[in-house]
Amino acid sequence: MIVPAPNRGATFPEAAVLGATVTSMSSPSPHPIRLLAVSTVAVFAVGVVVALATPGPLLLIDDTGYFAMAHTMAGGGPAPMAAQAPYGVVYPLLLVPGWLIGLDSSAMVVWARLVNAAAGAALVPVLYVIAMRVTSVGRSAAVAGAFVGALYPAGLVTASIAWPERLMMLLVALAFLGVIEAARTGSVRLSVGSVVLAVLLYGTHPRLGLLAVVLIVAMVWVGRRRSAGFAVTLLAAGAVGLLAVEALRSAVAVATFGSAGRYGVSDIAARRGLDTAAEIIAQGTGTVAYVVLATALVGVWGAFGLLRSDWRWLVVAMMVVVGAVVAWFLPGVPRSDRWLHGRYVEVFAPLLLAVGFATLDQLRSRRAIAAVVGVGLAAGIVAVVNGPPDVWAQGSRPPVMMLGVEFAGAPYGASPFRPAMAAAAAGVVAVLLWLAALRFGVVKAAVLAVAVSLWAAHAGDATLDQLFDTTVAGDVAANFPHDEVITELHVDPTVVSGNLTNALAFAVGFDHSVLEPTEATSHVLLPVDGAAPPGAELVAQFERGWLWRVDPAAS
Repeated sequence: MIVPAPNRGATFPEAAVLGATVTSMSSPSPHPIRLLAVSTVAVFAVGVVVALATPGPLLLIDDTGYFAMAHTMAGGGPAPMAAQAPYGVVYPLLLVPGWLIGLDSSAMVVWARLVNAAAGAALVPVLYVIAMRVTSVGRSAAVAGAFVGALYPAGLVTASIAWPERLMMLLVALAFLGVIEAARTGSVRLSVGSVVLAVLLYGTHPRLGLLAVVLIVAMVWVGRRRSAGFAVTLLAAGAVGLLAVEALRSAVAVATFGSAGRYGVSDIAARRGLDTAAEIIAQGTGTVAYVVLATALVGVWGAFGLLRSDWRWLVVAMMVVVGAVVAWFLPGVPRSDRWLHGRYVEVFAPLLLAVGFATLDQLRSRRAIAAVVGVGLAAGIVAVVNGPPDVWAQGSRPPVMMLGVEFAGAPYGASPFRPAMAAAAAGVVAVLLWLAALRFGVVKAAVLAVAVSLWAAHAGDATLDQLFDTTVAGDVAANFPHDEVITELHVDPTVVSGNLTNALAFAVGFDHSVLEPTEATSHVLLPVDGAAPPGAELVAQFERGWLWRVDPAAS
């Protein structure tokens, strides 16, 4: 079983009040700096391959939204898009340099993927330090765990899309480590930095707002041992930071889309009652089941390790609030993957994998094995029975990023997702990894784990390529006349699908798209049944709208 790291250093008051075990980075074994460096570079190299070799772009409403916000912040003006749920502002800030140096739309997709690659590589040293802090493993095993955690298959798949998921995984791990280090050292700088990290989490995506609050409260609790005034200062700084980030996010959203974007919390609350309690519980349970299967049960062992550490209170609080957000918002949403949803909780997966894999050779007692297997079986049952019987055959967005899901066939389009086969495959992978860790040690077993991860991620990307042809962006890519000279495109997201208008604006270039026609307007996007302007010529037909070339003189 996993045991807390031995006391190898001085205990600070902040750590004492939490019952924390204080460790130091000193160890009789040599520091595997080369192994850590090679692992970090390798993860980045994988990200570069994803950036340059993955077909696409796979443009959905979310990623075009981030590109649009970045384009606006780079001075490009507003971008046509229907009112959306709020997007964070931190990720678009990282995309801004690409627009500023003059990259075109296609190159911006590669830029976004490279940003994701950098975030993934930065995970390795962070996960390494966490493994050293919360377990008693050696340094090489900690590196192995960090390497496997950073190459989490879903993280690689989403790294091919302009989503902030990879960045959120990094920030969650950093924020968790920040609280630990602030308590361990009593450092004022680390305490303030941990609050900043919490604010950045909210700034990356508003759905992590409750998690940010938990982390700020945790730092206030740690800081109160120094003085009440210091604790109040941390609390005030966190509150001001959250308000400032929200103000910035809202301003950028208004400048970009003409709307600040809202989750409609009050509207959702009005539709929540006892009649939705069963669905809320089912979807919350499905969230847990997803993480169990997506990490091939190794995440379960990692969770046990974290819960046996001195930081169990923080781990539980972080996971509960994120799970509560998923369970609260997903009911009533017309998507099949809400019954086994992973995207909202995958921010914890690298952390769970790193701790679990670093200590995988310690999984030997019958009680521990029974617990891990029992949780895995329960997750498989939940995956099979959760939701309506035909749920997996109906939706267009079942969870693709799960380890072993590709055994079941592509969960998009005509091939329904088969949760029973996915759960079985995850169990097989779990057994193989565990036996490899016992026989060869976790360092050598990491080679097998990484091979499985890369294979699963490749299969996941192949599945996303199938999705690409069925999205609005795929429709645009297939039917857009790339040789057509478009001086200015007029789109109206209130008349034509917001997904189509933004996908077309991205293909044309946000600089050449306007919400109101001008004398320079050369093309206009209209509904399929919309009346064409006088003298207009049909250029392209899309499923949700038609593109017309207009004659300014005729209008």
